[in-house]
Amino acid sequence: MDNIIKELESLAIPIDSIKLDERNARQHPEANLDAIRRSLEHYGQRKPIVVRQQDMIIEAGNGLWMAARELGWDQVAAVMVEDDPTDATGYAIMDNQSALLAEWD
Repeated sequence: MDNIIKELESLAIPIDSIKLDERNARQHPEANLDAIRRSLEHYGQRKPIVVRQQDMIIEAGNGLWMAARELGWDQVAAVMVEDDPTDATGYAIMDNQSALLAEWD
């Protein structure tokens, strides 16, 4: 688990037990995945992805999961939630959109 910071190790689960959200509104082109891969290689995983426990679908962190898989990781840190489909979709949209509303100082 050298790729996951110590504080998140207790949240590590097999990467292949998680599924991408096929309805994820955000796309992850190669430039985006390359940036995430470089970050993971340099810093490791510093924040967990969010996974809906009922079906193991990612609500937040699709790009991180894709990049970690491409790097050959066998585990990622994930927080499990028990959202219904409506809340899962709402959270995924909020997670993606809220960063776009921030401003640089």
